[in-house]
Amino acid sequence: MPLTRSIRLARPLMLLAIAIAAAMPGPARAQADKAPPPIEPRTIEITPAATPAAAMKYRLFPSSAKLTPGNAAPIYLRIRYQTTDALWDQITQNSDKWLNIPVDRFPTAEARKFLDGWNRQLEQIAFGARRSHCDWDYTIPEQRHNIIDVALPDCQGMRQWIRLLSLKARLEIAEGKYDDAVRTIQTGMALSRHITDGPFFINGLVGLAGIHVMLDRCEELIARPGAPNLYWALATLPSPVVDFRREIEIERRLFENLIPELEQVESDQPRTAAQWSSILARIHERLVQISRDYREPELKAFAGWDLARFKAESLAPARAYLKSLPDLNDARRSAIGDDQAVAMFVAGRHRELWDDLFKASYLPLRQALPQLDAAEQRMQAARSGSLLPFTALHPALGALFRNHMKVERRIAALRVIEAIRLHAAAHGGRLPESLGQIAEVPVPDDPATGEPFIYRAADDAGLLHGPRAALPPPWLSYRITIRH
Repeated sequence: MPLTRSIRLARPLMLLAIAIAAAMPGPARAQADKAPPPIEPRTIEITPAATPAAAMKYRLFPSSAKLTPGNAAPIYLRIRYQTTDALWDQITQNSDKWLNIPVDRFPTAEARKFLDGWNRQLEQIAFGARRSHCDWDYTIPEQRHNIIDVALPDCQGMRQWIRLLSLKARLEIAEGKYDDAVRTIQTGMALSRHITDGPFFINGLVGLAGIHVMLDRCEELIARPGAPNLYWALATLPSPVVDFRREIEIERRLFENLIPELEQVESDQPRTAAQWSSILARIHERLVQISRDYREPELKAFAGWDLARFKAESLAPARAYLKSLPDLNDARRSAIGDDQAVAMFVAGRHRELWDDLFKASYLPLRQALPQLDAAEQRMQAARSGSLLPFTALHPALGALFRNHMKVERRIAALRVIEAIRLHAAAHGGRLPESLGQIAEVPVPDDPATGEPFIYRAADDAGLLHGPRAALPPPWLSYRITIRH
């Protein structure tokens, strides 16, 4: 399903996660190796630059000690409704034109005229970015049992403010107003982090995309003649730059919210056969509704099953499932009626599949990625012949974590480049022969591998690479030269 279409659907949450997962390379195709990626490296020409006299002069994220008490979300949302659709669309049009050309050809006069018309909104965004917190206040408690109906147009709308800030930062870079550009990048980074404060994975993916955009501007700034050294500005970014624990907790309970009877099945409360029949009927009703809401091909047939067929098709695998439970002896197993057996099968398989998928998300990022790849392969294998929608509608945890790792790696790589600029400033404009030669500041390791980045100096250039490390392309690769 195309990503753009899924955004427009009334039930965007899981569909968007599935669409993103489909667009990513599958775990089976992700190959970890130590060789530099076979791609053309990005060339970056840098000027040697020492640390500013006041090392903490520049920051890419507002200091927590200077944040204004209050909620940022109403500020961001209010200014959207002060903007006509025609002006809103102009942001996209000009971003497409102006963010894909070299900085030296950036149309400064035209861009300045355009951005001056947005001064009021840009000021409000800057205010919001420096608020102490951002609570999007979705109606999760009220819509817990139909949580997939929570619409997220506000999250998608924040992309436009990121584009606008990106244009502003690029204009300031092109005009040589580097201090202004740093502050604009700071605003964009803070807004992106606020987006990730939303409770769903889509909030995290949109926020990570915003951070990537701001790092593009940061990289352009680093490459400009006379640009300040941003090593310590990059070092002050939170590590990890975002925390997805809240989103993980909410997404992990998706089916418990949609089908509250799953938790009833797992309780030890004694029930009569009639009560088990009632619980199973409600589970079936909710499963059918979910299968109708999501137009996944493998769910199409299930959406038409009545309760009798559901029980008939499920009973054999349910009895086989009960035999696999170590805490059930033969006497207890034989006392379980058919409706209870099917209900236990549905609840138990859901718990096994989703716990297997989500458990890795509580590990540190680098450790989580291979575990998630393996879990997603097991989930994919479980889809074959499955009667249940849990395997078809799982969230794109791997996509989220791989995008998160790419952001962390990008930040670390930019710190390495700034460390190289510091070394060059202290050694007559020469590149280091190895990263181990850099003594001015600690050189960060590659967060995707836990080992130093691959670097070598050759032909008056430094080549900096990151292994594939099970990450999707483009892989990190720079050709660094010194401007003389």
